[in-house]
Amino acid sequence: MPSFTIKDMQSHSFDIDIWNTGLVARLGITPLEGDTAGMSCQMEVTDNLCQPFGALHGGATAALIETTASIAAFDYIEQGHYPVGVGLEVHHYHAVNAGTVVCTVKPTFTGRRLITFYATVTHDDTLIADGHVNLAVTSRKNN
Repeated sequence: MPSFTIKDMQSHSFDIDIWNTGLVARLGITPLEGDTAGMSCQMEVTDNLCQPFGALHGGATAALIETTASIAAFDYIEQGHYPVGVGLEVHHYHAVNAGTVVCTVKPTFTGRRLITFYATVTHDDTLIADGHVNLAVTSRKNN
């Protein structure tokens, strides 16, 4: 059983609907599940997210990873604080041109000012990418 629900994630410290705003909405990223052990989000692979040769663009995969980690970070930070991506490393292993990809992040370090996650991205249970995300915790929203 998750320690927080998707509804909790949507309301924690947010003054906007994070799932229907900006890049998250444009990429079609949606939450699956989450708890203090990690979080998963999914993204449908569409033509708009593919590079000219038809495979899912690495930048879309990177955005999925950083978004999933950023949302998961809210389980570790105080109300009124925000995670800000300061480092992202992604390794791509397999191309995908259709279907749904799932990103799962797990915390590897949870400090007061820095949180690090390990991420995997899968398609039909095949690992297509993995990486690490470093997030700084700030007390103000960066506009």
